[in-house]
Amino acid sequence: MTVSAEQIQKIMPAATPARIANFIGPLNATMEEFGITTPKRQAAFLAQLAHESGSLRYVEEIASGSAYDNRPDLGNNRANAIALAELAGTTPGRYYKGRGLIQVTGFDNYLACSLALLRDDSLTKNPDMLERADLACRSAGWYWDSRGLNYYADAGQFETITRKINGGLNGQADRLAHYQRALTVLEGGDAAPTESAPFPESSSGDQNVAPFIAAAIPSLIQAAPALIRLFGSGEQTEKNARAAEVAVEIAKAVTEKPTAEGAVAAMQADPELATTYAKAVAAQWYELAGEAGGGGIAGARQADQAAMQQGKPLLSPALWVAMMILPLVYMVSGAVLFGADWTMEIKAMVVSSIISLVLGSVTGFFLGTSYGSQQKTAMLADRR
Repeated sequence: MTVSAEQIQKIMPAATPARIANFIGPLNATMEEFGITTPKRQAAFLAQLAHESGSLRYVEEIASGSAYDNRPDLGNNRANAIALAELAGTTPGRYYKGRGLIQVTGFDNYLACSLALLRDDSLTKNPDMLERADLACRSAGWYWDSRGLNYYADAGQFETITRKINGGLNGQADRLAHYQRALTVLEGGDAAPTESAPFPESSSGDQNVAPFIAAAIPSLIQAAPALIRLFGSGEQTEKNARAAEVAVEIAKAVTEKPTAEGAVAAMQADPELATTYAKAVAAQWYELAGEAGGGGIAGARQADQAAMQQGKPLLSPALWVAMMILPLVYMVSGAVLFGADWTMEIKAMVVSSIISLVLGSVTGFFLGTSYGSQQKTAMLADRR
């Protein structure tokens, strides 16, 4: 049974349309490949993916992976694992940390997954391949199939599935919430009740923030001071409602707590979790800024960063902006500098204006339109 984008949206209310569009094709292909084709199997599979990936947000584990160093049960102490990680300038735990929609972790799992999906060991040499949408989904399907989880899905043993994936019951309440929605959508064909959604969707004209989210923001700012740029000290939460929802969702993913209150309490009790949250906010900053209304420049920076990471500089917005600006700069500069009708004062003014424009555009793109203001905000955050 093919699952539609509309059904995924009902199952994962926190997933953005862009993320759903990116994954819907590979998800359906994966479920077909691994026999996840009945409503019960698909409901269990999608629910687990929703929790593990933060509603299709993460294809790489937020934590550094250092906790997995020297783990014999993951194969991270094998000579091959150590050698390949050292070649990449890191450690086996960090190199083979969780990736894909079900977070394949450890050298042994990367090798088994690679042999099953690609018929070679390329994933052990290029582990970030699992961050691609197709392999992020297929690796999740492989893991599901290799553990025989269709059997437990058919039997309705959702808790057993969680233990097989997680090793315990971390985040079980959130997994169950997604599972119940998925069963309702896939078996009953009706939309799941909106009150069960972890982050209620606001209509285009309504930016009201849920009270529990508004209450969490001041504490989240303490954990990740960069958030003060979006929310002030908390008074701008209503204005940036969607960004607040994203900030809370990141906190829940980092702490593996099903509620905002639980996530805040966990970070207050564990400074390391707060540090991890601050790093996760930094990693997701472009999306947060976009949700807060900074989509233009934030989106351009994100596209530029993605192009560089994929080794496709020709897709960089910065390159194309430069390509369009430079001919104009040359034409104007040439006309003024070599034109007989221009005085030296005018030539100097025009040239200095062009230089200021170019430098201002480049600085604005890479540092923001008010770098000094950002530094002031950072200093205020450091005083908190």
